[in-house]
Amino acid sequence: MKAIEKLDYEKLWNSEHPLVYNRLVTIADKHDPAALHLGGPLARVKAHLPLLVKIEAQERGSLLSKKLEETDKQRDNFVWSIIGMTRAYLTANLPATYDNALKVKSWLDKHDASSIPAANYTSETERINDMLTDAERNTDIQAALAALNLADIAIQLRTKNQEFDTLFMQRKADQATIETVDAKAIRANADKDLRRFFTFVELYQVEYPELDYEPLVKELNTLLSYYKAQLAARAARRAKGAKVEEEPPIAEPEG
Repeated sequence: MKAIEKLDYEKLWNSEHPLVYNRLVTIADKHDPAALHLGGPLARVKAHLPLLVKIEAQERGSLLSKKLEETDKQRDNFVWSIIGMTRAYLTANLPATYDNALKVKSWLDKHDASSIPAANYTSETERINDMLTDAERNTDIQAALAALNLADIAIQLRTKNQEFDTLFMQRKADQATIETVDAKAIRANADKDLRRFFTFVELYQVEYPELDYEPLVKELNTLLSYYKAQLAARAARRAKGAKVEEEPPIAEPEG
């Protein structure tokens, strides 16, 4: 009898678990489960798929919120960069840059730029747009920004603000359709039936020696071994102090 690799499913993130579960179901389906007397056990495993889809949707919403926060911080940094560099030019009081720094400061003050990063999401988006549109319509401000090497930062701020607005609208649309579910309970129930299915695979190799379970077991174990190694590597990185929660999810193996 060839045993099924043991995997600690609880250590998979919500963004990873449904994908692994689906891959395992796909593998089982490929190997004629009815002929291997596995149709019933596999059906119980597949019954959890609709709920796992809801976990995926909920997790996408969480990831989108995280991306939104990161993008907001990036646009805040661009605003502070323009403010900080302008202050530095004024403090330096060099004839070649002082007049342009005064023009930029006047533009920043007009829009109360230092208060923009503290504004709520919608207000900040609108205020950044207003401020940049004002600059784009004013050739003196455009020239001053260019002379102080701030024009590129302003362009990056515009791009990041547009990216934020797109993400914000996407999250708003998703929140209207995403159902909040108990991911922990759903996963626990799904994992229970998945482990039971693997137990049948192991037992039936003995009960039905005339049937060939090896191709199924081999393909399942290849996938399980991959994720087992990836989880072990992540645990090792965490033990060394790495912020693994900031890493991307484990990539799906090819094939």
